[in-house]
Amino acid sequence: MTLDEEINSHDGSRNQTEETADNSEGNPSDYGSNDNNSASSRAGSLRESVQNSKNGNTSPGGTDFNSLRMEAKRRQGLKEKTNKAVEKFLSPAKKALSGMLKAAWANLISSFGTTFLWIDIHVFMNSVVGKNLFCDLGEEWVPNTSGPGGAEAAEKAGKSIGLIENMGCCCMNLGCLFSVIFSLALVAIVVGVVSNPFGSIKIIMDIFVSYFK
Repeated sequence: MTLDEEINSHDGSRNQTEETADNSEGNPSDYGSNDNNSASSRAGSLRESVQNSKNGNTSPGGTDFNSLRMEAKRRQGLKEKTNKAVEKFLSPAKKALSGMLKAAWANLISSFGTTFLWIDIHVFMNSVVGKNLFCDLGEEWVPNTSGPGGAEAAEKAGKSIGLIENMGCCCMNLGCLFSVIFSLALVAIVVGVVSNPFGSIKIIMDIFVSYFK
């Protein structure tokens, strides 16, 4: 093989290699078709997600807030219906206990304060059981009034009367506490005088002497 033939063969192989590389890089039209396919698929996914959100459907990893809100409203409505049913069922018993509380206040003086024991029991049961059965102080004097305006006025009147009754309960409980303390102190003094009369007389005399000095 001559020198010219060898050079021509090397040039031909090099040109063939370059053409193969150019072909391996791909046709630009193929890239355009791939980009168009990916864009159309993304647009289809976006339309599907919007349609699902309008229909109230959720994606596999999403959260349906409309369903959660409807479920919360349903539970709230069920709770309100249950509370109304319980209140209606306990209404006769509550009315009777309110009448007993009202009678205890009315007969407080004539009974020499003994009915105050039931008032304290009623207040305690109101804090433990609840006002569905044991009414708040002041409500026993307020009649049941239908209508939003009448109910609001009755509630205000009940709170005003209840404030006075709460103050009266506090004063009477403090008076009872002081009475118990005074009674125990008096009993202790009597027991001390009976058990040691001469020592008690000596203590009393010392007190008088120190007072008049």
